[in-house]
Amino acid sequence: DVLKQLQSTPDHFDLLIMHAGANDILGFTPRKKLEKEALLLLDEVKAKADHVVFLTAGNVGKVPFFPKPIGWIFTYKTKQVRELLKGEAEKRNILYVDLFTSRHDRTFNADVTKYHAKDLIHLTNEGYKVWYDDIVKKLSDSGISVP
Repeated sequence: DVLKQLQSTPDHFDLLIMHAGANDILGFTPRKKLEKEALLLLDEVKAKADHVVFLTAGNVGKVPFFPKPIGWIFTYKTKQVRELLKGEAEKRNILYVDLFTSRHDRTFNADVTKYHAKDLIHLTNEGYKVWYDDIVKKLSDSGISVP
């Protein structure tokens, strides 16, 4: 549990990058439970670092694993989780990197074997590099340099 790990460390970080919410989308975590846990997590990461970057999953409904007739359900859930976490991050002045973009959908689905792992849910190194480049750009645009 990430929250317990953060609470147990006395360390303070210059930069903390937190990626959360994907399992809540796939597991249909109830909104009230997600909201409660997210608020605690965001407050803890804010207290543990000078700079915090928060990101959630891309459009889970667009991953090739899900057939089109049910993908929309996961897109809907992704939008709900994204809206909640993005809003709460912004309230705390936490930098939010939005990975829910049609550009990502087009890139990842144009070459499934290049960007998706064999399970057709997770990304390959090439796919994660696309996300990494977005994270670095967002940091740079915010005046935070990354080596």
